[in-house]
Amino acid sequence: MIRYVVALFVMLVASSASAQTWQSALNDDGGYAYGTARAEGLPMAFVCNARSVQNRPLIEVGAHEEQPTAPYNMRVEFWGKTIPETGVETRADMVLWVDDTGYQLPPVVRDEFYGYWSAELSMGDPVYRAFATASRLVLAVGQDAVWELPVAGLGLAVAEAQQHCAATLVATGYPAPAWFGTAGAAPAAAPAPAPTPGAFTIPNQITTYANRLCEGVATIRPDALQAGDIDGDGAPDVVLDWNHVMCPPPLARAFCGAANCSVDVFMSSKGYVDPEQMLGAVPALVAQPDGRMGLMISGSFSMCGQNNENCARPWIWNGRQLDRAN
Repeated sequence: MIRYVVALFVMLVASSASAQTWQSALNDDGGYAYGTARAEGLPMAFVCNARSVQNRPLIEVGAHEEQPTAPYNMRVEFWGKTIPETGVETRADMVLWVDDTGYQLPPVVRDEFYGYWSAELSMGDPVYRAFATASRLVLAVGQDAVWELPVAGLGLAVAEAQQHCAATLVATGYPAPAWFGTAGAAPAAAPAPAPTPGAFTIPNQITTYANRLCEGVATIRPDALQAGDIDGDGAPDVVLDWNHVMCPPPLARAFCGAANCSVDVFMSSKGYVDPEQMLGAVPALVAQPDGRMGLMISGSFSMCGQNNENCARPWIWNGRQLDRAN
């Protein structure tokens, strides 16, 4: 993040910022742990989430459309009229002023699916540390708008939200970054799940494929990938869930609908090219009684049918392609 140190000399717009107080909201639905800092009535928030230590199926808890933040990152979100309508979908000219220091935000992108604008920053970014002693907070949206924002409770609310997400990340196997120290350590009683069998470095063929479909550099989040020997050749195959892949604008989440997303399965026996292309939600590798590895995919009612009959059986490799188990 670029930091500017100059005097704030003109404020175009002022709000009743002093009447609002930032507060944190911390929860865990079994699918994700969520940390949020916001002030009531303000169309702006700082949010983070992390896969819950309970590791419940996301579709079971209704979180399969949730947008995960990258590990130890926090997302700043804007909605309503905070960012004036100018016809653009990305703003690279937004600056958040803390007292007399301006912190330029990364490109802020409008999500057409959810309707809000957002940018993601590391929890260790200097702007978050500056919140602890802030006496004034101002958001400049390029030359289009300047908003005076409340500061009461800001530092504490953001810190509490970050610690909640960081503690969950530590509990699920992510090493705490040096800048976070011991503040992110999870309670000792929190269980950590076993590592994913067959986890390995993603083959270049997969990133090349994702970049080509995204028409740019794809952001493949950790939750997007699973690895396991599906085709029985002794080498790991890879499942890519597009629910956790972000493309550059204007595509963004072009490979997801209202309930289902594309799921690509790359076979090592095919050199990780020409993936099996599927549709659904929350894919999961599941070992079968006969020793083979199967792929379970959930989805919407229209896809899975009455009593889930279309999604209750795993997909199994038949030597040529994935097929439903009998």
